[in-house]
Amino acid sequence: MGTSSSFKGKVGNALLPNDFNPDEDSESSSKKDSNIDAVNIDNINWTIAKTSMSKYISSAGRIGAPRNIVKNYIKASGGSNRIISNSTKSRNATYKIGTILEGFTTKGISKTLNDIGLSLSNNSLPEAMSKLVNYVEASAMTKSDVAIRTATANTLEKLLELDEGNDRLDEATANVLMQYFMADLIWQQMLIDFGYSFEKYGDDQITLDNVESKIKEYIKANIEVSFKRNKDKVFSKNIYDSVMKSCLEIMEE
Repeated sequence: MGTSSSFKGKVGNALLPNDFNPDEDSESSSKKDSNIDAVNIDNINWTIAKTSMSKYISSAGRIGAPRNIVKNYIKASGGSNRIISNSTKSRNATYKIGTILEGFTTKGISKTLNDIGLSLSNNSLPEAMSKLVNYVEASAMTKSDVAIRTATANTLEKLLELDEGNDRLDEATANVLMQYFMADLIWQQMLIDFGYSFEKYGDDQITLDNVESKIKEYIKANIEVSFKRNKDKVFSKNIYDSVMKSCLEIMEE
């Protein structure tokens, strides 16, 4: 039903406010419906992702595969493009780690740490590396913060385990450590998001270690492929947007 054209007052319903625009209301309603649909799709995707991880854990890796689990996770997170666009802190942290490792190869560990304000004359190497975690990401408020800090600490621990006794890293080692950081960053975020599945179904530590190892190996393999495809971007400012995006796109296929 509409207002008669013989009505000589305001076009439309005279009881409606002057600023009423039926098209805007319709558009707003449409946007709300779209948002609801998007939320519903996200919820469905997360249900699928968490179910696949739960089954993989509870079956000790017999049901499902790392490829499908990671693919479902990326999809539930909105896809590679959304992950990259929403990853300001991860991007900054990756660049910082890259700059640090590059400094370790070109200037040496002592000089690089000193430039950051972590002189080895005031700190032991393990102490300096521990403080370096705060330099990369000082906050621990969000899931992303925790994932970044954990991946950073694990990477620097790997560096200490090498115990080469040299003040400079060779380029190959720096490259391996950079790959380790980026792969672990993905895994740590997954571990946080899938925490409930691990708590509920992970009652056997050997099984959990095996599940973790297989998924991390899958991520690591794809990070290595991405590094090879983006050799010129490694240790550059664009390392996250190039290498990480490439890796997520590979695993999203």
